[in-house]
This record gives sequence, C-alpha cells and structure tokens, in this order.
Amino acid sequence: MKTLRADLASAAREARADARGAGRSGQADPQHHASTSHLRDAEMALDEFRHNMRADLRGWAVHTEVSAEIVTTLKSELDALRKSLFR
Repeated sequence: MKTLRADLASAAREARADARGAGRSGQADPQHHASTSHLRDAEMALDEFRHNMRADLRGWAVHTEVSAEIVTTLKSELDALRKSLFR
C-alpha cells in the first residue's frame, strides 16, 4: 500500500511539473499569446453582441411580431459575416 501511495504521489508531482513546463513554453511564444488574447476579445465581442441582440429581439417582440423575415434576414446576415471573416 505504501508503494502504491508513493507511486501515485510521484506521478502527481510529474504531472504538475509537466503542466507547469507546458504553460511556460506557451508563454514563451508571443505570437501564441497575442492570438489567445485576440481570441478572448473576439469571444467577448460575440457574447456582448448576442446579449444585445437577444434584448433587442425580446423588446421588439413585446411591441410587435418577430416575423419570419426578421429571422431569415438575421440568419443570412450572420452566415454572410461568418463567411467573410474566414475566407
């Protein structure tokens, strides 16, 4: 039992050391760091857009009908934007 515990403790130490080493190597690459930062900013912008769009749609629905045309336009415009960004 003591041997098993020692082996598990040793494996845990090695895993932590490997994880720290991998984290350091990722930090050493400034291009990767910048890309990660830009990705985080893009995700925040998407979250903000989604929040605002949902609020707008719900506000619109209180006063009038959300038509099929609105939904179709929303889908096509979002699809066009996605395609234009990743060409």
